[in-house]
Amino acid sequence: GSEVTPFAVITDEKTGVKYPLADYELLPNMAIIDTDFHMSAPKGLTAASGIDAVTHAVEAYAAMLATDYTDGLALRSLKLVFENLPRAYDNGPTDPRARENMANAATMAGMAFTQAGLGMCHALSHSLGGMFHVPHGRLNAILIPSIVSCNAHVCGKKYAELARAAGIGGSADTIAVRNLRNGLIRLRRELNLPETLSQAGVDPRAVWRNVNEIVAATLEDPCCKSNPMVVEGFLVRRILEEVTGRV
Repeated sequence: GSEVTPFAVITDEKTGVKYPLADYELLPNMAIIDTDFHMSAPKGLTAASGIDAVTHAVEAYAAMLATDYTDGLALRSLKLVFENLPRAYDNGPTDPRARENMANAATMAGMAFTQAGLGMCHALSHSLGGMFHVPHGRLNAILIPSIVSCNAHVCGKKYAELARAAGIGGSADTIAVRNLRNGLIRLRRELNLPETLSQAGVDPRAVWRNVNEIVAATLEDPCCKSNPMVVEGFLVRRILEEVTGRV
């Protein structure tokens, strides 16, 4: 969805910190969404960019600046992703409809978070990605189930609505939230994405050696400002404990 956003990210090679930039001068006058351009995208790229679209939709829908307009885009995006991403991953160039639906889903999610903002998942992903050079989408895949659990007590209703839009809801909001988390984990496994930082090639000892820098960079990231709950250092550490993996 970057073709419809006013954002860019740069990495300070000396410090390893990623800095999001926001300026409407970066927003193009027109974006052409043409499925032919990504029909031959390899599986790894399809998985990582697809799960990034998932994270954009989930975080935009729960964000502090969400509106009725962004909510509609985020809900439709997540529905399309759950229906089409496994197909696009498995079938590659033989399923143009799945590719087209994923392209539209990614664009709609980009339009949603441009106005609504993102959250702690992207803030921590920027921090970890700058330090350990793990692709952004793979980091989001590792983080987003834990982020949903962390934020659920303040935005459980919205998470439940997301689950129902994705076709994995339940009769009660608490069940639907659990189903959303489990559905994200199941999708991650279907795409053969890592479940922990260790599986992504990050030495857990390096995480804890640099934990103060990781937490500080996460809290300074602009994405934290639109997270549905106030992000504090102990929350970032709790997420890291869940996702780091064994030493």
